[in-house]
This record gives sequence, C-alpha cells and structure tokens, in this order.
Amino acid sequence: MDHDSTNPAVRVALLGGGGHGLGFLGAAVASLPNWSITAVADPAQQARTAAARLLPQARVFASPAELLAAKMDFHLMVVATPPQATLEVAAAALASGARVLVEKPGARSRGEIEQLAKPSNGTLAGFAYNYRFHPAIQRMRAMLTAERAPLRRLELRFVAPLSAGNSWRASREAGGGALRDLGTHLLDLATWLTGKPLQIDSAEISSHHTEHDEARVCLRAGDTAVDLHCAYHGRPQCSLRAELETTALLTDLWALAGPVRLSNPRTLPNIARLWTSRLISKIPGQRPAQALRESRCRMLAAAVHGGGWLASPADAMAVLGWVEQVESSAHR
Repeated sequence: MDHDSTNPAVRVALLGGGGHGLGFLGAAVASLPNWSITAVADPAQQARTAAARLLPQARVFASPAELLAAKMDFHLMVVATPPQATLEVAAAALASGARVLVEKPGARSRGEIEQLAKPSNGTLAGFAYNYRFHPAIQRMRAMLTAERAPLRRLELRFVAPLSAGNSWRASREAGGGALRDLGTHLLDLATWLTGKPLQIDSAEISSHHTEHDEARVCLRAGDTAVDLHCAYHGRPQCSLRAELETTALLTDLWALAGPVRLSNPRTLPNIARLWTSRLISKIPGQRPAQALRESRCRMLAAAVHGGGWLASPADAMAVLGWVEQVESSAHR
C-alpha cells in the first residue's frame, strides 16, 4: 500500500498493551510513514515493561484512566483490551473527545456495543475487523462481484491453537472462546462477502472452556449456504471457499495462496482443492505475516482518514447478535 509520506505525523494511543496490541498493531503503526504510538496504557507490569522496551519514545501508563488524565493529543486511540474491559475503556476514551478504533468483537454483548454507539463527545471510528482489508479477501470479493453465477456455498475455516490456556481467550465469560475470538471474524466476512444478513440453521459448540474449544455453525445468507468452523486446536488454518455453479474460488490466508479459480470444483476431493490452492497463485512478494500487517495498516489508515471498509457499530452488533443466538441454540 502506498501511504502518503507527506502527511503530518499521526499520533496513536494504545489502550491495552498485550501481545496483540504491541505485537500486531504496534508492527502496523511502525510500518506506516510518519505514524507512531506515543502512549500505551496497561495495568499489567509485564505489558508496561514490554511497551517501554519496544516503544522507548512512548509514555507508558498504569491504566487507561491515567493516560486520559494526562490530556495528551492523539489522532487515534485504539482500544485493544480483553472484551470484558472494552466497554468501560472505550466509553472513557470517547468521553474525552477522542477518535476511537475498537478491537473486535468490541465488547461481550450486542447490548454493550449499543451503549458504545450512543452519541458522545468523541468519534467511534469503527471496529477492527481487519480481515476485510486483507489483499486476498479483497481480491476474492472482487472476483465474486465479477461472477455472474449465484454464490451457492461459502465455507470459512479459522483454526488457531491456543497456547496460553489461562488467558481471557479461553473463557467465554470473559468474552473469549473460539467462536467469539476467531468465529467473529468469519461471521463478519460472511456478511461482507455475501452482502446479506445471516440466518442460523444449526450450531454445535464444544463443552470445553479450554484450548480445545471449537464451534461449527451452519447458516444461510439469502440463497447461499454458509458453513463456519473455528477451533483452538488442529492445524493452523484461515481459509475461505466460495462455490458457484461451475467454479470454486479458494484462498488460504496463512499459506498466502489465492484466491484461485477452479473449474468443475465437485470433481476434486477437499484435500486436493486445499493443496492446489496452496501451490499456485501466490501473492508475489508477500508472506502471510506481511499481508496481515498490510491489512492492519489499511484498517488504521481508514480509521484516521475515513473511508474504506471499517466495520460499523451496526456491523459489530449484528456479529455479536449472531454469536449470542449460536450460543443459545447450541446449549439448549
């Protein structure tokens, strides 16, 4: 992405300095010309120590309240806290008059998102569903738009083994679990790619609150069948498959293959389709981590300058509404 280096310096505050905030968002900000993280707030000493080491130019605070009380000037505040803390922190940031980008899923419930969306002094730029900005996803969306045949089926897979068993990601009560952590990305992409709201046909969530958590959900987006699988165990994978009348579009984001078009998709077994997508049509000059960083760069730029494909409060509310429906139907 060609970012305008003539723009004045963009100052970013990071409310939540965990691995995601410092590692992923920090790397994205560092790769944007004239952008910098000038303040970080986190109650954990380990996170503050890491922030001081990685961002020596930034001021480090023991809490978001301390950072907000310092009355510093920022172009953007990014809320990257665990979901159970997001509502309080994001509401305080908005009350300060700041422009705020909230990490997905944005809160623990649809109702909490609704509270954040109420008028405030600040600007809620949107919610950080960064896969909308991924170059392979955008190419797949363009290819689907160009196809004249209806989309019959959309399969989405996100498997990311969970190493930190005691983190908030392992606890659904804290807003975690595979469906809320990984599946929310897929639910958002399903509506973004089809342009239609989802209806849930069936759902199954594992009974584990551990690193073995997973969810399988069958949905419909208009006439399109949507199959979703997310899990904290198994081979790491983030892939999408769109099936039309005589063509399938495939992409594997972590192998950085695709999207690739295959004719007569039903003649190929699943494993052949997957490996074919990995062997051809790779994005020139990019690796998976580079493409993900690019998606975050584009998302951050859209949050500051407007435009793009940022998820709105309505989008975030819809995703968490579907999560709540899935959890309710799966536990009956």
